[in-house]
Amino acid sequence: MDESDRMRRLEAYAHDSQTTLGRKVGFGASGTVYETMRNSAIKAHDTQASYERERNAYLRLRRRGVREICGCRVPTLIDVHAAVHQIIAILAGMGMFYYDAHPGNVRLR
Repeated sequence: MDESDRMRRLEAYAHDSQTTLGRKVGFGASGTVYETMRNSAIKAHDTQASYERERNAYLRLRRRGVREICGCRVPTLIDVHAAVHQIIAILAGMGMFYYDAHPGNVRLR
């Protein structure tokens, strides 16, 4: 994925989340992180596998109540993609369940 595609995705997510991007605060083998105007950060992953691995790790830590590891604070996962969760809730209310939903396999318009 090139830098322009990554920025397009980051800006679209920030818009959907009703925030704006600030400066780049990190990057690495799996993606790029920007601060937001809501005192948070948004990360764009280069691959679906990288996204899922990191998301799942944060969800496991949250479920177990882990807030610190070896004196370092664990960042809080604020949102994966609110629209995906809303769609899943609506479908569940109708008796339909989809257990592999994530932004990579749910298309939003």
